[in-house]
Amino acid sequence: GLLSDGGRRVLEGAAVAGDPFELELATEAAATTEIAAMDAVDELIQLDLVRSTDVPRRFRFRHPLVRRAVYEAAPDGWQLGAHERCAEALAARGAGAAARAHHVERSAREGDLDAVTFLREAGEAVARLAPESAARWFGGALRLLPPTASAEERVELLLACAGALGAAGHFAESHDTLLEATAIVPERSSALRTKVATACAAVERFLGRYEPAHARLVAA
Repeated sequence: GLLSDGGRRVLEGAAVAGDPFELELATEAAATTEIAAMDAVDELIQLDLVRSTDVPRRFRFRHPLVRRAVYEAAPDGWQLGAHERCAEALAARGAGAAARAHHVERSAREGDLDAVTFLREAGEAVARLAPESAARWFGGALRLLPPTASAEERVELLLACAGALGAAGHFAESHDTLLEATAIVPERSSALRTKVATACAAVERFLGRYEPAHARLVAA
């Protein structure tokens, strides 16, 4: 209630941009001018909602809960546009896939094949070091796949998502994902069916389901 309209909008833009956040990215998210954003940051610092960091033009929220509260209170439709503006701004400056993927996943439209490819590549890039993030990007790519996508393409994404979930220790979710892949893998794709069966049996072994795992491998 203490915030001006401009201050609130920049605060919401900062919540979309990240924590800590760059002034330029928060400005893009808020769809405002840099001069207005700097005035707003002064207001936000005075109210102790955000604080300066040791890096010039980079600020942080007073506490992660403050950012979360601001983000969740922002209108859903406005969030979509803010994430899209962030993704475009990061792409224009040549930012890496990991920096852009969060915003693409939150703003891309179903059927956007470029976004599907980008999220898949982003997931593959971080799968070894950040499997939780990889699982999220693969899941986002699956959500964006158009209904006309081939079963093989969907199964490959399901396999990648299941692998990331398993690497993160989420074996039950990984197993559910592999069962979904098992249900749609084409009969003609024998190599892919074997790949899915092997992955599913491996997860079942981790879950202590040795007999089903053995039976699955024998059947394959």
